[in-house]
Amino acid sequence: MKNPKSIRETMPEEKLKEVEAIISATKDPKTKHLMEQMLFMTFEELDSLKEELERRGYWKDDEEE
Repeated sequence: MKNPKSIRETMPEEKLKEVEAIISATKDPKTKHLMEQMLFMTFEELDSLKEELERRGYWKDDEEE
């Protein structure tokens, strides 16, 4: 079985630097930690997390507003 790649591994280097700059500028330590951890998730894991947050009522897509 193929090992899925993390978001960090699939992101172009230039874009990764932009994202890391945004994370570095984040002031809240909990938010910063969460953002860093999300880069190491696979897209499947991130989709599962989103579905769980939607199920619990914590996530609402911008298009739905």
